[in-house]
Amino acid sequence: QWTAPVRMADIIRSAIGEVEDYQRVGVQAIEPATVSGGAAADVVHLLAELIENALIFSPEDQYVEMRGRRHPAVNGYTLAIVDNGIGMPPEEVDQANRRLAGAESFTVAPSKYLGHYVAGNLAKRHGIYVQVAASPIPGARGITATVHLPAPVLAALPAQPFAPPSPPVPPPYARPSSPLFDQVGGQQS
Repeated sequence: QWTAPVRMADIIRSAIGEVEDYQRVGVQAIEPATVSGGAAADVVHLLAELIENALIFSPEDQYVEMRGRRHPAVNGYTLAIVDNGIGMPPEEVDQANRRLAGAESFTVAPSKYLGHYVAGNLAKRHGIYVQVAASPIPGARGITATVHLPAPVLAALPAQPFAPPSPPVPPPYARPSSPLFDQVGGQQS
């Protein structure tokens, strides 16, 4: 549990550090921000749950991408976790989004969805919006999890630019970064 605000770079490093196959996570474009200390541990755990799901449902030779972007107009921040996995039928995407919104009881679903319930409860606690959707890139497979952190979760302190510990490893699949990010973030640049 942190008490002081935490840089987004440290939140992401901590979340990636919680997953077993962390080497397959590529951090691409992360704009600077800070998260309030009271929400930081929950944001880390929420992201770790989503990253773990993305890794589990992606082929072992594929990377999971993370991107983050500020939204000054609403004083919020959006993170995207993009996999190139097997995807989900639309009805399963709808069910996953209900779990992520905290709209279903975890006692009625198989345990393989427990991560969705955990992420949904953590998000609900802080007013964080989490949604999964099919990849917005035409012809691409996989799922994109979008996490919108509202203003109360963010701290007003200036943030340092994100500097990954090593150069990012490009994913083995070609995805244009600009259209994906514009669509995932929900706003046009």
